[in-house]
Amino acid sequence: MKSLTITICILALSYGFAYSSQGETITTPSQRYGQADATEAPSFRQHIIPLLGVRGCNGRECHGSFAGKGDFQLSLFGYDFDKDHKELVSQEEGPRTDKDAPENSLLLLKPTMQEKHRGKLRFKKNSWEYKIILNWIKNGAKNDSKTTPDFDRLEVRPSALHFSKTGQTQKLQVIVHWQDGSSEDITELTQFRSNDEAIATVDENGVVTITTPISGTIQTLDARAGVTLAMGQTLAQVSGLGTVWLNAAVPEARAGDVRVGQNASTTLAGFPGERFAGRVIAILPTTQADSRTLTVRIELPNRDGRLRPG
Repeated sequence: MKSLTITICILALSYGFAYSSQGETITTPSQRYGQADATEAPSFRQHIIPLLGVRGCNGRECHGSFAGKGDFQLSLFGYDFDKDHKELVSQEEGPRTDKDAPENSLLLLKPTMQEKHRGKLRFKKNSWEYKIILNWIKNGAKNDSKTTPDFDRLEVRPSALHFSKTGQTQKLQVIVHWQDGSSEDITELTQFRSNDEAIATVDENGVVTITTPISGTIQTLDARAGVTLAMGQTLAQVSGLGTVWLNAAVPEARAGDVRVGQNASTTLAGFPGERFAGRVIAILPTTQADSRTLTVRIELPNRDGRLRPG
């Protein structure tokens, strides 16, 4: 079986994450700080700002825009800790962080839609995100950006992904390492993005799904020995064989009987005595004037790979 190795682009919020002591089991922020009985306070620099980032609050379309939103402006993607902390603890437009009654903080009420919020729902009440922010406010909503350790490196596990068939999935794990030797699993505080979703997709939890055909039939091949190639040029087009298309000619008089999604069956000269079941996936917007027919595209399952183009 052929296999495929791909690289996924990870947009990591590398400006701050929490950490666990070296030698301990690597934990996640939600495990350590996002529980009702959490005994440790989360970090402003290492948890709150990255959390607001991964939920889009300090992005260009929200409070990270040049003019902010609703008299509330954060630095774009959280680069200015002091400015953001000042904005978050400000009482001018209402208690964004209410230390006397933390549950009444706008920083909790707005993203959970307990109060009207033009940015819509960002996380749910009593979710781990909610509990981390609540925990931070209960512990004084402090700015610790000057006292946290410096960033060392980011590690992605596994370093390479290997797939043997289309539709397979693998889970990524992102570990931050700090210069004091500590580390933490910050997968849930990482934004993931695939460079090419025609090859693989990745969801917000870091689950990669291979979408490109692993094997198939070469439809076009533009790469030849000695040929000069340009950046971005398509070298080959490969059609997967998990399903195949059959174009059928249907008389115009029967056009009203055909619908997209309709079940269909066909016999093929290469397989006498067999009938193949499929479904109509398209009615092409052209007709053949000479035969007075229209073309209907039928998709046929091809799990055993017996059917091949040509």
